[in-house]
Amino acid sequence: MQKLAQKHQNFFIFLQKRLDKKHFQGLPLTIFSSSLIYLVLLFAGIVEDIVRSDIIVSIDERFASLLTIFRTPNLIKFFIWITLLGKAQIILVFSVIVLLILIWQRKRLFILPFIISVVGSGVFTYLSKLFFHRARPDLAFYQERTFSFPSGHATVAVAFYGFLAYLLIRNAKKWKHKIDIFFSFFVLIVLIGFSRLFLGVHYLSDVWGGYLVGAIWLILAISLSEYFLFQKNNLRSRKNKLFSFALIILGIIFY
Repeated sequence: MQKLAQKHQNFFIFLQKRLDKKHFQGLPLTIFSSSLIYLVLLFAGIVEDIVRSDIIVSIDERFASLLTIFRTPNLIKFFIWITLLGKAQIILVFSVIVLLILIWQRKRLFILPFIISVVGSGVFTYLSKLFFHRARPDLAFYQERTFSFPSGHATVAVAFYGFLAYLLIRNAKKWKHKIDIFFSFFVLIVLIGFSRLFLGVHYLSDVWGGYLVGAIWLILAISLSEYFLFQKNNLRSRKNKLFSFALIILGIIFY
């Protein structure tokens, strides 16, 4: 191993820097970049399946037909309330509330990443719908005017509620609370996506594609947030060191 490390010093130095926990350009950026590339490849794969009309299209149609059997008035009412949590007007109001809270609590570092997550994912989904022109399922409980792929509700569920979960998890002090927050928002995101399937306004691949788009923008937003926090901590650390050094100098001068 020592001979290998000496022979390829540049590679191992690069690898060591990529795994460094002290700097954002180290392990944090490596994890974020790997996750982002993986999600982009997944999204490209599902786009290819839909364009080529592979087996996923037949699965979409059969799954949509299957869910119509389980529709009851009570379940329809329940999932209509759930699907409202992903509606553009509701998300807009919730986003304004979140921004006001961030401003009030002086956590302005998260404002830009939050806007990027929500607005970026929404614009990307809108353009994707126009590009793919995929029709809605024929067995929809009610008619939607926009195209089907990817699901806007699934996208914004991950981009908005995912970032909200990130903020709460980051501020939670106990691991128990972090886990509770994660699974609560995970269930909520799954329910919003399933509500689109149950009401028949989206195919299964639409929701999966929406989840991937939302996750891509969520990772970008979290990466930017962590970068800002690293920069702030480094600046604070420099100020603390400078202040400590100044006090030491004063002590020496007094001596």
